[in-house]
Amino acid sequence: SNSSSSSSGSSSSGGSSSSSGSSTQESASAVEEERIVLVVQFRPPTGLMTVEFPAGLVDEGEAAVAAARRECLEETGYSGEAVHESPIFFHEVGITNANGRLVHIAASESTRVAPKLVGSEGLRGLRVLTVPM
Repeated sequence: SNSSSSSSGSSSSGGSSSSSGSSTQESASAVEEERIVLVVQFRPPTGLMTVEFPAGLVDEGEAAVAAARRECLEETGYSGEAVHESPIFFHEVGITNANGRLVHIAASESTRVAPKLVGSEGLRGLRVLTVPM
């Protein structure tokens, strides 16, 4: 499945899965006044709280930038314009063709709204964290 990641300042989003079980993932990070916005959430496969860029699936027919912006808004409440989109990169080349893309979104605290968590996001204890660049 495709996933996207986003955080205020930068954001990313991802692709879709094929019949072979491969996936495309896009990642994003966001910067607010020289800060990067991340999310902290529980991930059942690790049994741990993780710190990561906001992420999620890219809907069929949706552009990576649009998915990154949507995920950033849903998970962090930050919205903004994409200022950079990386080339596709691969995560675990020897195991799968899962890949991603990093999308940098310029965002502002002044336009931040409450996150709109979807599905299991609210169950994972998701919270927003900002760190200096």
